[in-house]
Amino acid sequence: MVIRINDILTAVAEYYKISLRDLLGRRRFIELARPRQVAMYLATLHTKKTLAQIGREFGKDHTTVVHAVRRIEELIKHDDKLAEDIMFLTQQLSHRNTA
Repeated sequence: MVIRINDILTAVAEYYKISLRDLLGRRRFIELARPRQVAMYLATLHTKKTLAQIGREFGKDHTTVVHAVRRIEELIKHDDKLAEDIMFLTQQLSHRNTA
């Protein structure tokens, strides 16, 4: 089962009800930044891409990906809703790729 970054982007955009353009954009509103961080986090977990490759896919630097991953890892320790979101999205990605 191969999960591509495009699969992750689509799943995250649908889940958070935002456009792919907003997800990949520069705007830093929390409503856009958090889903973007979640997508980067999922990309590090479910793809074999390097941080630099993931960053390029998002139009960002690899250090932005590092920050996103650390931020999500810290938040899911205390935010049950975010942890549930990550688990749900992971299940969705797995299901999409077995169908």
